[in-house]
Amino acid sequence: MTVPPLTPAEMMVIAQVGCARRIRNLQRGSVHRNGHTPTEPWDVNVEGAAAEYLVAQELHASWTAITPLHAYPEDVGGGIHVRQTNRPDGGLPLYPDDPPGATFVLVTGRMPHQSIVGSITAKDGLHQRYWRADWPRPTFCVPQSELEPWTPKPTEEARP
Repeated sequence: MTVPPLTPAEMMVIAQVGCARRIRNLQRGSVHRNGHTPTEPWDVNVEGAAAEYLVAQELHASWTAITPLHAYPEDVGGGIHVRQTNRPDGGLPLYPDDPPGATFVLVTGRMPHQSIVGSITAKDGLHQRYWRADWPRPTFCVPQSELEPWTPKPTEEARP
């Protein structure tokens, strides 16, 4: 589902959130679990924040934005986790420690043009057929064709 492009004001706020996350991770010595190069996490944090923002907007849910690490078990209110890839044909990565009952949403593209592709629960995506041993840090990756098509359903904790 293609969503309207982000406005310059939205992109400014999202970029600040992404940069604040990256600085926090640098202070903590955190390493991205995908095995990204040292310069890539800046992009990953900003584009990931944009993906979360878009999903939150579509669901009329809260966006956790900048929080202490692991303060919230999800990226978007209502228990939604968001994964983003710049590749239009990219899959949804899942990790062995992802909560089995959690829903994960895939967003593709780069700001300001991104698309919400679909979703899957971790228990449905953590199967050996999705295992990618050829990645820098092997993990599961669910192809877009295996995701439930995206149909936004506002969460119970919708914003007023």
